[in-house]
Amino acid sequence: MQASNSNRSVFCSPLWLCGMLCLLSGSVLDITSLAKGNQLLLSCLSSVSILWNTLLSVILLNETLTLKDCFAILIICIGCILFLLLAKNNEVGYSSEELVALYLRPTSLIYLIFTGSFILWIQYFDYKYKKALKQLHPKAAIKVLVQAIQHISYLDEENRWLK
Repeated sequence: MQASNSNRSVFCSPLWLCGMLCLLSGSVLDITSLAKGNQLLLSCLSSVSILWNTLLSVILLNETLTLKDCFAILIICIGCILFLLLAKNNEVGYSSEELVALYLRPTSLIYLIFTGSFILWIQYFDYKYKKALKQLHPKAAIKVLVQAIQHISYLDEENRWLK
């Protein structure tokens, strides 16, 4: 992977190296905090990461920040703050027998069966789609992919809830 304006690799760029260092150190801190911290507080850190990603993309990558972006970030942050304020903050420890009993409840089983079936259906659909694409001539396969992408982008434009 080469940078567009020089012969130097993108992976040697100071900006890329700094970003990778931040990503790796953040991942290590996330893993250690999950083992030691309050799960209620840690679950709301996603709003902080979205906020930082947006701010850094504006500063470092010259991305444009639209009113929609600001509104969406505000809604996420307000939701996380409300979640923290309204959630019960009592931690309950479960033994392994209690966890097995919780997972064997009918509602848990229905959820697991539904989720597992949905994942299997998606995998089957993906397998059939790829198999059908392999049988097509390469030019026809590209045409089908382009049409699918255009259809998805058309649906995305039609179904936006905030314009």
